Amino acid sequence: MNRLRDLLVIAMACGSLMFTTACDDDANGGDDTVDMGTGGEGEGEGEGEGEGEGEGEGEGEGEGEGEGEGEGEGEGEGEGEGEGEGEARECANPDADTDPLGAGAISGEWGPISRVNALAIPGTPEQSEEFGCGDMVGLNDGTGLAGLIGIAMIDLNTLVQPDENGDISVLLLAALEGWAEGETGNAAGGGAGMATLNMYIGEQGENGEFLIDPSSFGEDGSALISFPGASTECGELYTPPSDFGLQIPIQEGLDLDLSLTATTIGSELRADANGFAMVKGTLQGYLTREAIIELVGKLKMLCAEEGAPDFCGQVNQLLAGDDIESLVEDVVVPILRGYDAKVEADGTVNDGNACADGCNAISVCLSLESVGQAVAGVAPEDMGGM
Repeated sequence: MNRLRDLLVIAMACGSLMFTTACDDDANGGDDTVDMGTGGEGEGEGEGEGEGEGEGEGEGEGEGEGEGEGEGEGEGEGEGEGEGEGEARECANPDADTDPLGAGAISGEWGPISRVNALAIPGTPEQSEEFGCGDMVGLNDGTGLAGLIGIAMIDLNTLVQPDENGDISVLLLAALEGWAEGETGNAAGGGAGMATLNMYIGEQGENGEFLIDPSSFGEDGSALISFPGASTECGELYTPPSDFGLQIPIQEGLDLDLSLTATTIGSELRADANGFAMVKGTLQGYLTREAIIELVGKLKMLCAEEGAPDFCGQVNQLLAGDDIESLVEDVVVPILRGYDAKVEADGTVNDGNACADGCNAISVCLSLESVGQAVAGVAPEDMGGM
């Protein structure tokens, strides 16, 4: 059951979040507001240096008193600055590209695959900045989940690496559908520099082979977690926001469903002999009050069932009582270092200084890396890898 506990913690870290990647520097620009939608619309308050990007092109609508182009101080952003909705994202290094994918990098119909082999959550604002989350919205700089990890005494990194027997506790796989053999990242998707990033839960077979858990697919056979239109240009991977749900099998006939919203993933991208690699990946996100309430409610229901998992003894002690909202506010949120951001109905995020009517989210920074991983196929339904 230790693995189940680990999965639940990682689910909170990787799932019940509203993410925005650190790779998209243009989205922040020193503002205290982040637009979680596709492409910024140039709205926001705060001091910063405008660089006159777009030169009046795009569909951004700026409000405020910004004057002129180039460097200048003021509130808001003038019209035409920032990326218009649907406009292509600018690369940090436009001349960069990956190596071409070799034949051994393709795992059948799923394309090149990568296995997450490093996960970390910063414990301090200084470490958050080292990870690349120093510019995120939120007074805690994305360190919220460090409190939970500390109480659970879990090293996330060890969970995604092989133990002395070669077994990996938590297998998280990513596939770039549309990136073909012989193509560089810039040429993926027929020259568009785009692919679909699909995420899967993995399993290890009896002979050590890697397989995809069938719970990763919907009834129509498509990946439940999917990011169409992911950019693979300039040696970088960047996904647009995508809403998805993750179903974690707890035991036979019992699943825990997590609703995941507006998730994005960003990293440096490398072609690998066995697939592709994500390097210096950074997830920045916001764990909303609604997501915490939903997760706590599901945990309490699970732990009230006959034959509940062993870890429920600790859960029932920590979350004693029937008032879930009070448990969240009085127990869980303090462990997560308190609300420090506000996610608005339109998807924008304000930091704690702008929460005049109350914050409702916790900023989270998560770093990850991955290596290429050949996959043999889909695991049998009755494999029971959880």
